[in-house]
Amino acid sequence: MKRLIPLLLSLFLILPVLSSCAETAAPGSETGSLSESEGTSYHEDLPATEIPSTEDAPDPFEGADPLPDDFAFPDNLTLEDGTVLGSIVLPLAAYDFYSGSSIYLLTASEELRLHVQLVTGADLPVVNRTSDACGSIILATPDTLPVIKDWFSDDIAWLADLGSAETKERYGSDGFAIRKVGKDVYIIGNTARGVLNGAYDLLEENLGILWVWADPETGTFYDKAEHATVSKVDYREKSPFEYRGWNLCGVYNKVGGEEAFTVCSRNKANTLGVSGTDPYYMPFGHTIKSVLKNSPIYDPEETEYWETDEEGNPLGDAGSGQVNPWSDKAAEAIAASVIQTMQDTGVRKVFVGEEDLSKGRNVPYDTQPFEYAPGEFVYPEDENFYSTVFLSMINKVARLVKEEIPDGMVGTFAYSLGMVPVACKLEENVYVIFAPICEDLQQPLLDQSIKEKPYDKNILSYCDWIVDWNEMCDNLLVYNYYMCYRSAYYQRPIWDRMQDDMQNYVKLGVVGLVPEGVPDATGVSGWFPELGDQGAHRDWDMNALSYWLYTKLAWNPYEDVNALITEFCDKVYGNASAYMQEYYRLLKQGWDDGIQAGKRLVDHHTETVDYFKRFVRDPGIGHPVLDTLELALEAAKGPVKEKIQWIYDCFWRQLSAFRNF
Repeated sequence: MKRLIPLLLSLFLILPVLSSCAETAAPGSETGSLSESEGTSYHEDLPATEIPSTEDAPDPFEGADPLPDDFAFPDNLTLEDGTVLGSIVLPLAAYDFYSGSSIYLLTASEELRLHVQLVTGADLPVVNRTSDACGSIILATPDTLPVIKDWFSDDIAWLADLGSAETKERYGSDGFAIRKVGKDVYIIGNTARGVLNGAYDLLEENLGILWVWADPETGTFYDKAEHATVSKVDYREKSPFEYRGWNLCGVYNKVGGEEAFTVCSRNKANTLGVSGTDPYYMPFGHTIKSVLKNSPIYDPEETEYWETDEEGNPLGDAGSGQVNPWSDKAAEAIAASVIQTMQDTGVRKVFVGEEDLSKGRNVPYDTQPFEYAPGEFVYPEDENFYSTVFLSMINKVARLVKEEIPDGMVGTFAYSLGMVPVACKLEENVYVIFAPICEDLQQPLLDQSIKEKPYDKNILSYCDWIVDWNEMCDNLLVYNYYMCYRSAYYQRPIWDRMQDDMQNYVKLGVVGLVPEGVPDATGVSGWFPELGDQGAHRDWDMNALSYWLYTKLAWNPYEDVNALITEFCDKVYGNASAYMQEYYRLLKQGWDDGIQAGKRLVDHHTETVDYFKRFVRDPGIGHPVLDTLELALEAAKGPVKEKIQWIYDCFWRQLSAFRNF
């Protein structure tokens, strides 16, 4: 069973997304009231749902085979009133493999079945219709069970409200509603991904399941029970971000990559697919040269595509760090490549990102004023000269793409060469990933106090640049460096930083989040070559709390972080919970003291020894941390003991390098 889930999650990525519509009349349901969530509308608790009248109404499960006369079901999953939830109902239309949503729905049914069985031992049958003999958990979208459009019309409308770029109020399309109707529980979403999110939320809220590490045997946490009650129902949720995920550095190229994807998906991260046919897949990378060279109209003899030397002599592909953004021929070839990719594969997002290299010259163009709009110019001495030229080329590509594929999206970076906000407004079908390389991890990205520090001017400007980019682009995502470089050896306690960032991104109307991390998978050495195949696993051992907290805050940035840490420690570390909570408290104390003590930049390049000096040794938390971890090791049981041991060993090795601590 455990191999089936990642397989299903992977399989949906090769399917096109289609939809159908149907109508069935039945009474509607009442509207809900806003719960306390810092004034947001990401979570709403709802009044109990009235049982829809079925008298003289069509069978909502018409076409499904009748249940057998000897239909059997377990009785140890119930509602609060004792009603048995004896089956999982997946409407017949959910098995339409041409719909694009079926794999999400099939996965939701299998995940519910798997985890209910893990907790209670009950193996719920997955059927296509409800039973008079028991209640059911029903998984449905308007396409697979049209009657819910009338029964839950207010929920469907609430989930369909995605806000707008103009108002800067944005919501993800993969929200869900969980409704108790008589003896049944409906998990509904306007998208199948929303239903899957609702299934995970029901499991977490009612069965107390946490997903922390990729290995399902040691990374899934729950308490076994002979009987479980589904008591949290009648609520709905959606995130303020359409895209929520990690850049997990080539997860699918690694052993265990499917499990690394699955553990993120179970925590409602949605951008980790490998195919653009997944509507939530968000591609990005250093790709512009390959996009150009794969164009059906690429001319290997054309020199205009490329950079030049100081005298204006073309350097060709091999001699060029970037393509020539002044070249209309380059823009046309790139557009043809993007269009062909979309037509051949069905993807609707293609990324055209600058290479991870410095730019050269484009003589004589880079010495002349550039007209980005009629009568509007940028000049070589302007800070945003190159970025405006580069994004003007992306605009040309986007316009050509839109003529052929109206719903096609063209992505690019605001990174390194193109970081400075552009003078031109971007096309509606352009998405930009703002990647503030060398950002200071000590304070929120939009914090103006960074300007008081003795940093490079670019870093001091991130707090303003992201705001300007957001004005120029309706589809802005942010690539933070939360879990980058030497993070296997020291957990940066940046939970408040992540929360402040996300709350600021909500106010801006940022459409998505794709911070850097590593997959919990074998075969990833990357920043930890000395750890061999175990480098990424060790990163997750050190930073499991941060990875988990990120997904919680990406779903709702107004969560109580301290309460989440307590929940995490209680569930994951068990008897060692109090000691691990103290360990995290000490880390945060050292971090805050270190920030107050100095104004130096702390970014993802900062070496481990510098972290320990500034945030552990100098604040004097070294011995308290070691003492606390020793107590945690004594109290811990099971596989987490080895994970705590890794944390302890890292601290001991690093602190032992100092003469005293």
